[in-house]
Amino acid sequence: MMSFVCQNDPFIRGKGSNIVPNVRKNIPFVCNTGKLRRIFRGSLIARGFTLIEVLVALLVLSFGLLGLAALQTVGLRYNHQSYMRSQAVYQVYDIIDRIRANAIGKTAGYYDNIPINAAPATIAVNCSTSLCTPQQLAAYDISKWKTATGLVIAQGKAGITRTVGTTKRTITLQWKEQDLNMDYAVEVDLQ
Repeated sequence: MMSFVCQNDPFIRGKGSNIVPNVRKNIPFVCNTGKLRRIFRGSLIARGFTLIEVLVALLVLSFGLLGLAALQTVGLRYNHQSYMRSQAVYQVYDIIDRIRANAIGKTAGYYDNIPINAAPATIAVNCSTSLCTPQQLAAYDISKWKTATGLVIAQGKAGITRTVGTTKRTITLQWKEQDLNMDYAVEVDLQ
């Protein structure tokens, strides 16, 4: 039988004393020596994790990380959709402000019935650096608006229709969002 001193062993009464019976665990003689507990009948009891426990924990962790990656992907997709819709709203309000700024062009009907599939017209005069007539300013506004819509929104198209006999205009934007055709239309009364 082995004989040594167990120092500061929480499982054995009498710290620093020789080996004494462990009444709590019902094991005759135990001494905690780090990772292993030596039982003085000749066998060893291992403490720690087994390989199966480690593999199960790794499997649970990997499923959790896959779930986080999927959540991140979905979050990015919804964030991009939100960005596209925000840009559509911004583009609608941009043309509304341009129409309101050109009151003569609005009254003359220069902003009426702009086809949604029409390409932006080439403009001869840059109205941001030189003086323009209301008609030239309307053409400049529509061209800049349609060009900007095509740039900031994926496959973006823009158009304006006026309700006959009223001052109401419907501003429509169309774009592609994950292979789906999206529409955003705003009816505004521009008096």
